[in-house]
Amino acid sequence: QHLRANHAFNVEVPCRIFYKEKAYLGIIRPQGAGSRLKDKWAYRIELKDNDKIENLNKFNLSAQVYDKTMLKTTLTSKIYKQLGFPVFNNKHIFLKINNSDHGLYPLIERIEQPFFERRALPVYELFKLGFDSRFTFDEPYNPEYVFDKEIPDDKNYRSLIEFIHAVDTASSHKIFDALGDHLDIENYITYHAITSLINNFDAFTNNFLLYKKLPGEPFEIIPWDFDKSFYHEADAGIAGENNIIKKIFSNPEGL
Repeated sequence: QHLRANHAFNVEVPCRIFYKEKAYLGIIRPQGAGSRLKDKWAYRIELKDNDKIENLNKFNLSAQVYDKTMLKTTLTSKIYKQLGFPVFNNKHIFLKINNSDHGLYPLIERIEQPFFERRALPVYELFKLGFDSRFTFDEPYNPEYVFDKEIPDDKNYRSLIEFIHAVDTASSHKIFDALGDHLDIENYITYHAITSLINNFDAFTNNFLLYKKLPGEPFEIIPWDFDKSFYHEADAGIAGENNIIKKIFSNPEGL
């Protein structure tokens, strides 16, 4: 009752979790933004004592409020994975809270340090886009208010600021040299192209992560949140729009 009465806040509530006839102790809290305003919410769960469900100590239960089929995450994950992007694992479960049915949910792996450890991937920096993130300083703002630095948690936004500055200032004739120092352009174009083709229109200023493997390497993309893939109520167009793709398209020699 305390959780349900405070869904607009990140209220953490201790709980007992039953999965495949085994009991666990953990913490549950609301997760996400828009889903909190809907009848079906998303949740974040962390198990105590380093216990794991589906090999995960922390995971999300995604409401998928824009996907009545509950298939878009599975399909989109497979598409991105086939193109070589690191993608979270997901598995469908039925959720009950206090013996009340809450329906079908994808159990989703969180993209945190263990995500990379499970895949034996190096990670130097990781930034998650907030809602309506912008890749320009045309109207000055502080990226700390929009982007979340997930790894390491040191509040150092220098590499992100340098990347956004490069998007603003890179010469159209020298994009691949100037911008390529900060972003793996081929990786980004692949991401942007397939994201446009599947009409994942909510993913160009939101719902992806900037991932740097090692110091001095450019950012790559990790896709996130797929319930607006194949969306029929809005159109990404031939290519969804953000300042990154505008800069790349400004190259007179093409791609």
